[in-house]
Amino acid sequence: MYSIIFMNAFVPLINRLTFPKPFGYAKK
Repeated sequence: MYSIIFMNAFVPLINRLTFPKPFGYAKK
């Protein structure tokens, strides 16, 4: 259960680090 919650929070973080977005989009 907790692993699913952790991955749901961790995957977007990896996506942000792997695929840098424009500054305005990242601040949102």
